[in-house]
Amino acid sequence: MVHAGAQSTAETAAIAAHARDIGARAVAVIAPPYYRLDDESVLEHLATAAAACTPTPFYVYEFADRSGYAVPVEVLSRLADRVDTFVA
Repeated sequence: MVHAGAQSTAETAAIAAHARDIGARAVAVIAPPYYRLDDESVLEHLATAAAACTPTPFYVYEFADRSGYAVPVEVLSRLADRVDTFVA
């Protein structure tokens, strides 16, 4: 599993795509640290990263102590509705 979290969505998606391209078995992404995103922005960030690494299985890396905030359950539920490769 490759951790593809970064400060920007573009950088995160680039790392996720690279992980897919090198044959990673899964990709995990943390919400961007330091600057709390609203729910819609977190959803778009994660969905963009998941799309970039498709068809690789996608995980949300929840580490509120490092990111500064938890990913709301509602965001995870909506992500599951949008992303077929979302595992956990």
